[in-house]
Amino acid sequence: MFRASPNNRRNSSPSPSSRSREQILEDAQEIIYDCLLQAVHHQSPAEALELFRSIFIDPVGNVTEPHSLAVQEIGFGNNRAVFLNTLQRSCYILLNNWELSRNHSFASQLIDLFATVHRPTLTLPPWKIRIRQWLQTFLESQDYQDLVFFTERLQPPSVLPSPDVNLQSTDKPWTDRYAYYFLVPQYENGNNSQEQRDMARKLSSQMRFRFKLNLAMYVAHSQRSHLNSKQTSPLNGQLQSHAKHRDNHANHVNPTGLGDETLRLIKLIVMRGGFFSHGNIAHIFQGQVEGLDYFSYKRSLIKYLIFSLQDKSAIQQFEILMAAKLDLVYVDYENEIITKVLQQRTCNQVVKLLICEDGKTPSELFVLLLSQGGALTLVIMLLKLTLISPTVRNYLDLQVAHLVRYYQQFPPADCEWFAYFLDVLSVTFTIHAEGVNYTLIDNGTAAASATPDPDRNAEPAAQLSLGDLRLEEDNNRVTAADLVLAKRLDRYQIFSQVSPATINSLDLVSDREDDGDTELLPASF
Repeated sequence: MFRASPNNRRNSSPSPSSRSREQILEDAQEIIYDCLLQAVHHQSPAEALELFRSIFIDPVGNVTEPHSLAVQEIGFGNNRAVFLNTLQRSCYILLNNWELSRNHSFASQLIDLFATVHRPTLTLPPWKIRIRQWLQTFLESQDYQDLVFFTERLQPPSVLPSPDVNLQSTDKPWTDRYAYYFLVPQYENGNNSQEQRDMARKLSSQMRFRFKLNLAMYVAHSQRSHLNSKQTSPLNGQLQSHAKHRDNHANHVNPTGLGDETLRLIKLIVMRGGFFSHGNIAHIFQGQVEGLDYFSYKRSLIKYLIFSLQDKSAIQQFEILMAAKLDLVYVDYENEIITKVLQQRTCNQVVKLLICEDGKTPSELFVLLLSQGGALTLVIMLLKLTLISPTVRNYLDLQVAHLVRYYQQFPPADCEWFAYFLDVLSVTFTIHAEGVNYTLIDNGTAAASATPDPDRNAEPAAQLSLGDLRLEEDNNRVTAADLVLAKRLDRYQIFSQVSPATINSLDLVSDREDDGDTELLPASF
């Protein structure tokens, strides 16, 4: 292969003039970053904010200050992309450092600064006119909306909105409760600055940890009151989607929109244990497909996804459609032996087919499953994929984020079924995540003790799915099998235990006022 000689490489380099201009702009950017870093490390947040204002919002053109000369160079260079990149990264430098130092209030003050931006006038120097025009462009961009999104969530836990909100009782979009999905594209986008990606990843982790902890606390406290309540029917506690469901302890709200069905869903998922647990089935599948050619692997993967699912008519349609689509995936490798890399890429493609095939709208398979009440069915398929290829999780979150963006344009009343899917997805993956352990225990009643449950560790065929768990007012959908399973689930209590590592990893816990939570976490109820 031809390799360039030193002379060839020298001749292909940028001309001195163009390279000099690029280098000047890069140096100007670094001067601004360094000045801001020095300010956040050695000055007060108010002084750092004032420095930011003097650089970007109202540059004074002081020739004695390095940062003033730097922003003038960018203005003279007439390069809008460089200015916008510098502005955006500078914002995240401030936000990252204020978040670490717990100076959350200055995040909102940063946004307030942009409200003072004036439109350019002809009396200004040309470089200042350009900067004001670029600022107007930034304020109209998605990048600015992302910045506002961050600042709204960089608040002390005491002022964060309750997770138990009525989706139609707030001025914010109904998708705001699933905001952590909006963070995924930000930390997955390699074009974003490292500061923005780090902040997005950290904030996403914090929000997931908060959900995990809130769910565990809700389970513990709701069952305390649940044991004292009289149940007259296994249909008690029907799902009232996205309504308020507070237990007797005011500080422990249901972080989902599932209402009391949250407990039944957790029981249904945790009940799937023993030999036929999803983790064990995934391990068996991995052993069985080792050494298979790729074509056979794709067929086996479909069988693995539908294993033990109950809705035969929907599953038959799914199998035919998925096979047709999967036949078109990596056809050049069909005679090769499956590898870990190929398996990972294939699982990513299956997630794409299941969620958002075109990267914008719901896929055909997504509509097929959810239109037949198969939210839990789809979620279990996605869980199975992550169990055989853990790296799929980020790609899954990215695809779900596309759908959240898509459905954001519709009224909340039209999207309750989609919000239900998101809640089931969150609960299911939280239960299978590390940090909180959920187990089922007998509730200790005489009736329950006298009647053993033979199906608890039975083959999956004996473990009914309860459809999508929504026992609607239309009782025509509630079958005898649903009633039997609901009665079985109600005989159990959930034991939830949060590990100390989970508590320590959640920054907001250290900021909470002591309300007695700590001693409740490791206890069973």
